[in-house]
Amino acid sequence: MTLESEDHRGESVLSKSNSNSSTSISSLKKQPNQISLLTSTENYRNNLQNHFGQKNGKISLNNNAKPNDATMNLNNHNHNSYRNNNNNNDNHKSNNDDEKDYDQMNEKKPEIIVHLDFNNDSENIDYDKKRGRITIFGYRPSQIKWTNVIWLLFTHTLAVFAYVYVSLYPVKLFTIPWIVFLGVAGGFGVSIGAHRLWAHRSFKARWPLRAGLVLAETLSMNGGCYSYARDHRCHHKFVDTNGDPKNAKRGFFFAHIGWWMLKKHPDVFRMGKKLNHKDLDDEPLITWQKKLYVPLFILISIVMPTLVPYYVWNEDLIISFFMSAVLRTVVVVHHLFTVNSIAHIWGLRPYNRDIGPTESKLTMYLSLGEGSHNYHHTFPMDYANCEKKWWEVFNPSTLFVDICALLGLAYDLRKPSEKVIQGVVRRIGDQKFYETKLIVHRSLRHRIMHGINDWLIGTIVAGWALYPPILFKLVTGRPLIVF
Repeated sequence: MTLESEDHRGESVLSKSNSNSSTSISSLKKQPNQISLLTSTENYRNNLQNHFGQKNGKISLNNNAKPNDATMNLNNHNHNSYRNNNNNNDNHKSNNDDEKDYDQMNEKKPEIIVHLDFNNDSENIDYDKKRGRITIFGYRPSQIKWTNVIWLLFTHTLAVFAYVYVSLYPVKLFTIPWIVFLGVAGGFGVSIGAHRLWAHRSFKARWPLRAGLVLAETLSMNGGCYSYARDHRCHHKFVDTNGDPKNAKRGFFFAHIGWWMLKKHPDVFRMGKKLNHKDLDDEPLITWQKKLYVPLFILISIVMPTLVPYYVWNEDLIISFFMSAVLRTVVVVHHLFTVNSIAHIWGLRPYNRDIGPTESKLTMYLSLGEGSHNYHHTFPMDYANCEKKWWEVFNPSTLFVDICALLGLAYDLRKPSEKVIQGVVRRIGDQKFYETKLIVHRSLRHRIMHGINDWLIGTIVAGWALYPPILFKLVTGRPLIVF
C-alpha cells in the first residue's frame, strides 16, 4: 500500500499516533527538494504519535530508498491472514478502477520513506485531505469523481430551474399523485430492497417482490442494489472510520453527498476485502441491474416517468419532465441521504451510547422509516429497522413489508425479542432514557394515539417539496392545478 501525506506547501509530513508506539531513527539524508523532517528524536516520536494512532508499532526512516516511493509494511499475523484469505476468495469485490486511480494519484509525491511494522492493520490515515499544488476544497483533482460532480451539478441546477418553472405554470391534477407514487416507490426500492433485503438479509422475498424492488430502486438515482449493499455492509462493519465509505467524521457534507463526489479512501478497499459478498454475486437480478444500470436508469427513471403523464392525461411535456424526472429524483436522493448525515450527527443514542448513529425523527419522516438509526446499528438484522411496530411510529417501509408477508411475497422476517433489546440497552445503552420512553408508551391507547400523530406529522413532513410552489401560486393568484 502506498502512503504519503503533504502539508499545504506540498511537503511530506507525519502527523498522528498514540503513546504506545516505539520509534527508531536510522538517518536522514537530504536530497534536492527533500525536507528535513525533524531535529530531535522526541519531536519525531511526538509527531508520529499524533499521526498514526497505533499501538506496539515500530517506525523507522530509510534514507537509502528512492525518494518517490512510500510503502507501508504491515507484517503481522492478522494482516498476513487477511491477505491469505483474500487470495483464497475470488468473490470479494471492490471498485478496482477507483483503487487504480488512487495508486496513480499517490505516485511521485513523498520524498522520505517511512517503513511501518504494526501488530495490527487498523491505521486511520486521512488520505483524502492531502495537500498538493492545486487543490479544490482541500482535494486534488485526481481525487475527485468528475463525472459524478458534473452530473450532480447538472441535475441540481436543472432542479432549481424546474422548481421555478412549476411555480409559474399550472400542473395537471393527476401529476401530483403520480410523482408521489414514483417518489415512494424509489424510496422503497432503496429502503426495503437494497438496504433491508440485500444489504442485511433481514427477510426473504419471492421473485416477484425482488424484481419489483430492483426496478423501484432504479428510480432513486442511488446506484444499483449491488453497490449499495456492498458499501452498506462496509459502512456497518467500520462505521465512522476511514473504512466507512460515508464516514460522518469527515463532516456533514461528505456524509450527505460528498462521498459521491470523491474516490473511495484506500481503507474502504482494504477493509472491504475482508467482507464476503458471495450472496450478492449469486443474486441474478441485482447483478443484471449492475451491468445495465445506466440504460435502465434512463429508461425507468427519466423516460417512463416523463411520457406517462404526457400521453395518459395530456400533461405538458416540460412540466412532466421537470416534476416526474428532475425534481422527484433530486428530492428523493436528499431524503435518503439524510440517513448518512443527519442520523449520524444529531440525535439521541438510547440503544448504544458508544456509536455515532442516532435516533432522528426528521430522517424517519424523510426516508420513509430509516431514522431509528441508533437502533438499526445496534440490531441491523431487524427487518423493521425500528423497535416499534409500524402502527406505533411512521414507518411506511415496514408496513409495506408486513403487507407483502400477508400476501406470501415476504417471509422469514427477522426481529430481536424485547428481552434481547432490553438486555443490550442495560449493557451499552441509555437505560434511564429507555425506561422513561417505555413508561410514556406503556399502554395500548398511548401507543395507538402516538402512532396516529406520528403518521400525520410524517406524511406532512415527507411532502414538504410540494408546498413552496403551492404557496407561491396561492399568493400570486396563479392557477394551482388544471384538469
